[in-house]
Amino acid sequence: MIPAWTTLDVPVKRRGDTVVVITIKNTTGATVDLSAYAGRIYCAVWSLNTDRSRNAKLGDAVITEVDLSVGRFNITFPRAITAVIDLARGAGYDVKFDEPSGGLDICHIDGRLLPTEGFTEVP
Repeated sequence: MIPAWTTLDVPVKRRGDTVVVITIKNTTGATVDLSAYAGRIYCAVWSLNTDRSRNAKLGDAVITEVDLSVGRFNITFPRAITAVIDLARGAGYDVKFDEPSGGLDICHIDGRLLPTEGFTEVP
């Protein structure tokens, strides 16, 4: 079972890729086997209205399954998304785990992307 909800705000540089390394652990600190979720972890990024409700979808983050047997995966927020995040409002995201049993799709991680201006661009 995946543990309770976690909120994780992530600082990002505009026009740059940001990789967040995630390891899911239970309440005793042991890693959680996510093998059953291979290909079933999703993350979308949305612009925010002034009341912080979602506005328009900016895109999908990339999930890289590093070692699901010990709860490890990476979330990459690519430059195509970070380039269009509003500096004042940031953006919202959540991570959804598609239940292999066909049950509920459950979000266990959410937060805001908190941008600062990036100045160097790769040609």
